[in-house]
Amino acid sequence: MIRIILSIALCAAAVDASAQAPAPREPREPRQTITAAVNVSGAASDDSADTFGDGRTAVGQHTDADALITYQRRAGRLALSITGRSVGRYAPGEGGATATRHQAGFDLAMTGTHTQFRVAESGSYSPFYQFGAGVGVPVSPLADTMESHGDFANARLAALGTSTVAELKQTIGRHTALAMAYDFHKTTFGQKDLDFESQNAGGSLSQRLSRYLTLRTGYTYRMAHTSRAVAGDVVDHAVDLGLDYSRTLSPTRKTAFSFSSGSSLTPGPEGMAFHITGNAMLSRAIGRSWSAKFGVNRSVQLLEGFVAPMLTDAASAAIGGPLTSRTSISTSFGYARGQSAAAQPNGATFGNWTGGLGFHAALSRSTSIDAQYFYYGHRFDPRLLGGADIARELTRHGVRVGLTWHGILLRSRG
Repeated sequence: MIRIILSIALCAAAVDASAQAPAPREPREPRQTITAAVNVSGAASDDSADTFGDGRTAVGQHTDADALITYQRRAGRLALSITGRSVGRYAPGEGGATATRHQAGFDLAMTGTHTQFRVAESGSYSPFYQFGAGVGVPVSPLADTMESHGDFANARLAALGTSTVAELKQTIGRHTALAMAYDFHKTTFGQKDLDFESQNAGGSLSQRLSRYLTLRTGYTYRMAHTSRAVAGDVVDHAVDLGLDYSRTLSPTRKTAFSFSSGSSLTPGPEGMAFHITGNAMLSRAIGRSWSAKFGVNRSVQLLEGFVAPMLTDAASAAIGGPLTSRTSISTSFGYARGQSAAAQPNGATFGNWTGGLGFHAALSRSTSIDAQYFYYGHRFDPRLLGGADIARELTRHGVRVGLTWHGILLRSRG
């Protein structure tokens, strides 16, 4: 009997000791990493028109090399990210090797208990430019790849772009937040009378009304300078008075919906024009790993090459997911239509549409085969443009197949 009691006591002590033993520590996340990706691809594309009006095009058969490197560093509440990307092209019909895009930038963010601060700087250069870009709702990285390779370029015009962004967010109590932002953007073209410079500065105060609804009020002054503008500097007043709404729509949390509303006041020769603006996004998880997104946006844009602020309506969609454990597909579609936001309705509009289909097949942990099909089209009214030499109407489609390598060059906890 004594042996049985001692055995039970020893077992109980062992169980209690194991329960009190500290759980194994999870591996610490690396404080700094360097990742890289390299893609070499062959492509062919075709235009419906003389794209640049000089008998030459940026299409046909060509070989592209795309290199991307990213450095990330965490130090307490600070996070730093530095990226660089370069895309080169060899096209026998275009005189040999050239670049389609060089870009670099850094992003520094500080996150505190009540304060968030972010500053970012970026620059890019390309011998081809896409007028009318930047008006859609980005929903897929596939579109970014196609833009970097010049698949959507519509002007043979070298452009050097720089951008600076500074943001500050401060929480005040449990339900109130103050946000301030400033950004500066400059594009220097090979054709100097098209040079463009814009500045936006403003702030907003938001008050959470419920779990899903937030009231937001604020103001942003926006100004753009270009010698092509008939009435001098282009000005727009963004009156940020509206509601933000975001929530999941199903018990399984597979469907989410969000929207934001605002307004804009644009001076013009016939007085001040008032426009309702806003955006909405609907996302849906399909099965375990597929997803779909659909977004719409209505905004007043200050765009390069246009003689007035543009009121644009844009829509975009994306869907993608794995086919097998090693293969996946993704799609991206976008459409935008714009007209002058000033109080001078003259029927002049522009529109562009883009589409893409991507296929990814993993060969190993670091290499894969990637294939893409892309489609682009636009229709511009010459009265909106400030002299850029582009085709009034254009459609383009093409394919790209290549080999991609991606890996981690540095992973450090120090």
